[in-house]
Amino acid sequence: MRRRKKFRPGLILLVALAAGFVWISALQASVVRFMPFEEQVSTAEIIVVAEAVSQVSSWDSQGRFIFTETTFQVEEAVKGTVSGTVTLRQLGGQVGEIAQSVAGSPVVIPGRKYVLFLELRTDGSYRVVGFNQGCYPIAGTTKGKASVTTMAAAVDGQQLLSDEKDYILGSMGLSEFLSRIRMHLERNSE
Repeated sequence: MRRRKKFRPGLILLVALAAGFVWISALQASVVRFMPFEEQVSTAEIIVVAEAVSQVSSWDSQGRFIFTETTFQVEEAVKGTVSGTVTLRQLGGQVGEIAQSVAGSPVVIPGRKYVLFLELRTDGSYRVVGFNQGCYPIAGTTKGKASVTTMAAAVDGQQLLSDEKDYILGSMGLSEFLSRIRMHLERNSE
């Protein structure tokens, strides 16, 4: 008499879980706490309207990580005192054929303008407040007026944790956006 093999649902479950872990480990994600606009304004040491004029990626001194430094020409300081240029230093970039990235990091492109909420780093460069939350791209409109894109949704693998209900992904006029910043600065100085 032939012995019949037993069906083993536990073994199938184990194989399915192992395959799932392999698939999940290939995903990239960053979890960042949502930073309300008012907190971005108060946390930033400087807030500037600036154009990205140059960008250089290089290895750190140990040859393990790639950093990208982007130089911005400041057009207007909305908060803080700064003129000339500021340098944003971020983990990630490309050197030769090797690229490293951090999901949810701000993506800045030379030649484009941004409103940047920045904190000073110990090396004299700056970082964006709240991961990519303090980086607002400026775009032109059909009526010739600039607008700012507001970003607070899952972008580039980044999930923002928020209890805020009134933060809307979209755009607003640049002058309105800058007025909103100034209003929060005045309110906090009183």
